[in-house]
Amino acid sequence: MAASALTQQEAFDNERRDQALALLAQGRVLKENKDYHAAHALFVQAHDLVVRCPALHKIVHQHLLSVHWRVNKKKKFFIDCFLLAFAFAGIFELIAKLARDDSSFAAKFCLRIGSERVK
Repeated sequence: MAASALTQQEAFDNERRDQALALLAQGRVLKENKDYHAAHALFVQAHDLVVRCPALHKIVHQHLLSVHWRVNKKKKFFIDCFLLAFAFAGIFELIAKLARDDSSFAAKFCLRIGSERVK
């Protein structure tokens, strides 16, 4: 294998990143058209794809923050606020590391913070 070839995991992560960016773009259009529930659904799908990527994970939470209040998910709104407030301290990097080290971390973390969906 050539040194420049992507590992299978890197290729998988790149594919997930591209899917998440497309979902975010679609969600932004829906949010601009005030279809907050549909936008929220797309943002959640994007979130589930990027937990292992700190920069995109943070961006997704910024988008989720903008719709959680409007779709009456107040607890999740405050979780977004907490995560974004501690972004400077590396919380998204910590979450990504834990998700990479423990494949069941995302499910455990989502259960801990009250997610309706667990993968």
